[in-house]
Amino acid sequence: MGTPITIYQYDGTFTQRVIEGMHEEIVNNPLLQSNRQLLKTLVFIAIELAQNIQRYSANKIKCGITWTGKGFLSIEQTENGVKIKAKNHIEKEVQIRIKTTVKKLNSLDEDSLKELSKQQKKAEAPTNSVGAGLGLIEMRRKSGNPIELEFIENENNFTLLCITITI
Repeated sequence: MGTPITIYQYDGTFTQRVIEGMHEEIVNNPLLQSNRQLLKTLVFIAIELAQNIQRYSANKIKCGITWTGKGFLSIEQTENGVKIKAKNHIEKEVQIRIKTTVKKLNSLDEDSLKELSKQQKKAEAPTNSVGAGLGLIEMRRKSGNPIELEFIENENNFTLLCITITI
């Protein structure tokens, strides 16, 4: 197979309409029709990553009465599976929290991840979060693979966060 096949790619503002359009494109992609479980997992992870960009990107644009994040998301079919990549700017102080969380999640086995997910559902939402703090846990669980992180330092107060998840 050699060269990855791009299934989806978007670079811009992640409005709700963009996320809905992304969902439709993924669900209707002919390359994904033969494996319903893969498609279901892929849709979940892609939407979760897109919503993280929408909500937490440090680079925001005013859309109507709300602010929405800018970033990049791609999905590629590779020899090693389907890779979902997301990139967006974050404030530098958030980098340590993300790195620590992902390192912990990547060290856990399936049963421990399941237990952590149950605990998190019962806990209060983390500070500065619009969700229940389940996103990274569930992406790690559903993919069955470690979450890959890369941080690219910028000269300003932001860092480019690059997340890759392989299914």
